[in-house]
Amino acid sequence: MCRVMLGWAYADDPRELASHWSELEAELIDHMASEEEVILPGYRVHEAVDAAAILDDHARIRELMTPIGIEVELHEIRAAQLGRLVDVLDAHALHEDAAMYPWAERNVPMVAQRMLFARVDRGLSRA
Repeated sequence: MCRVMLGWAYADDPRELASHWSELEAELIDHMASEEEVILPGYRVHEAVDAAAILDDHARIRELMTPIGIEVELHEIRAAQLGRLVDVLDAHALHEDAAMYPWAERNVPMVAQRMLFARVDRGLSRA
């Protein structure tokens, strides 16, 4: 969804971009909150430094989203700013996929995994 929005930014289609920004923003916030509630408490016990790095990434992503959201609403967003968010999200996903998610598959109870994946899937189905 973020890449589609980037296309609208490059195409200078601020109305289409604005109409979908709040959906993307809600999905990202819910996704990070899900990880923070379900995975990170246990992961922190086993990998404190990496868990802290992931939380720092989440804070940075939230900080990037705030001014982008304002600029999207004002129809003043630049593709480079949205591209920066895409780059940060890509790097963050690679980091989580390399360490946190493999740990979660082995250590997070199946009920919690299903809850997390249902929440993530619900967000993806809105995209």
